[in-house]
Amino acid sequence: MIKLFSNIRQNILNEGKTTKYLKYAIGEIILVVTGILIALSINNYNEELTTDTKIKKSLIALRNDLIQDTFLIQQNLPEVNRQYELNESLRIRIAKKSASVDTIVQIARHEFNPNWNDPIVYNTNAYIRLNDSGLIENLPDSLKILIKNFYNKQLNYKGIQENITEGYKNKVSVYVDT
Repeated sequence: MIKLFSNIRQNILNEGKTTKYLKYAIGEIILVVTGILIALSINNYNEELTTDTKIKKSLIALRNDLIQDTFLIQQNLPEVNRQYELNESLRIRIAKKSASVDTIVQIARHEFNPNWNDPIVYNTNAYIRLNDSGLIENLPDSLKILIKNFYNKQLNYKGIQENITEGYKNKVSVYVDT
């Protein structure tokens, strides 16, 4: 193909037809630019397909993480409720006007359990990958905002939970040690 264009160019130059040569040169430039534009379009299309595929996989992983978290919560909820009800019943008994020192001692020695459960560790791997890869920016704004708000709230609640648990551990440790 290159040899063909080279031969055409030589023939035009040998004939001394400068205007015809300029038209040919402009045609060749347009042909090259068109080819480059087509190649760029195909490349952009392929990149968009790749990005779309990565986003779909990330959203599926995110959904799976949330499903696993839901099962984890459902699994731990009965124990959390049981502990809450026990602690609430102890608090009510201690807060009664009729509660004596003997009641408090009985509860402290035989009924109160100073142990605590480890907090639930939620699955955030898919969100972290989605965020770190920058793919989250390709999502529609409404979905992006919902996802970011959910995980920011989760992180905030985790911090609150850790602070409360640490305070509880410190206070109860003093009691248990004595």
